[in-house]
Amino acid sequence: MSVDLGLRHDRLLREQAVEMFERGFGYGLTARRLGVSAETVREWQKMYRVIGRGGL
Repeated sequence: MSVDLGLRHDRLLREQAVEMFERGFGYGLTARRLGVSAETVREWQKMYRVIGRGGL
């Protein structure tokens, strides 16, 4: 059963982004490594900075 919360990317991908943020990677490199747009990662990083891990 899948619940659509309007999220385009799965939780695992967003968790990988968090790990990269915590290691000091910027959104550009994170986007390239994960194969998503830089704009998407920029938004994730903003949410991460404001809310923390739970924000993603």
